[in-house]
Amino acid sequence: MKVSTFGDQSKPVMMLFPGTCCYWKNNFGHVIEGLKEYFYVAIVSYSGFDETEHLTFISELDETKKD
Repeated sequence: MKVSTFGDQSKPVMMLFPGTCCYWKNNFGHVIEGLKEYFYVAIVSYSGFDETEHLTFISELDETKKD
């Protein structure tokens, strides 16, 4: 799991979690620009569901145990 961030860190943080087995860009890619105006946006990317990673998703419980 990793977290991608967008915007100005001095603004309030909005953390977004995509649906299980979803790539974050499919869920939130179209709203990031609008949210960045008011928030520092942090979006979780689950292992195995991010085009920049080559990891395997095992389970939600496994993801939460990772550092």
